[in-house]
Amino acid sequence: MALTKTTKLTVLPMTSTPNGWVMAGTRLDVAAYYSGLLRIRLGRSSPFAYTVSPQVRVEVSPKTAPTAQDWVVCATVQMAKGASIAYAGIPNAASAGQTTLEVDDGSNLAAGDYVFIRDDSLDYHNSEWLRVLSRLGYILTLEEPTLFPRGDYSDTITDQAEQHQCLVNLTTVNSLRVVVSAVGAGAGVMCEVTGSFTSGI
Repeated sequence: MALTKTTKLTVLPMTSTPNGWVMAGTRLDVAAYYSGLLRIRLGRSSPFAYTVSPQVRVEVSPKTAPTAQDWVVCATVQMAKGASIAYAGIPNAASAGQTTLEVDDGSNLAAGDYVFIRDDSLDYHNSEWLRVLSRLGYILTLEEPTLFPRGDYSDTITDQAEQHQCLVNLTTVNSLRVVVSAVGAGAGVMCEVTGSFTSGI
């Protein structure tokens, strides 16, 4: 059996794609890898349902410096349009590592919801995805502790977030990128893509 190793890479850092925009991620050199398992996470940035579902495309090319004509779509993820979307602020400061959060509007939030907490900074680097274990009034209990400090209305939380996996064969590929389209969506979308890439030792 061949010896292999796995390398974790960021394919698309936390990116906000506004309604009507298409955002193409930076080319990733994948010539050294046999395959990649991508984790695509999506979050809503407003309380509005989508008119047209945002789309995430995984594109590859055998070329090391591909032009627009050289990219080929190898996988597509279409986000659900959604309805009755929960959208709430986090009114009180909370340190990282908390398993409970107070929100200013608990309606439409329920046990099992996969939620996106959007950090109100320029690069959104403290945003995160979590799952709700239970809700009692304005208090959410989370399945896992928060990774970052939260609150004082500097963050918002929405439900109907999504995560997807995509396995990509890279044996004849040199370049990989992710493209996020919110054309006609009616609202923006947040996206982050990471990957575990397999190569020889």
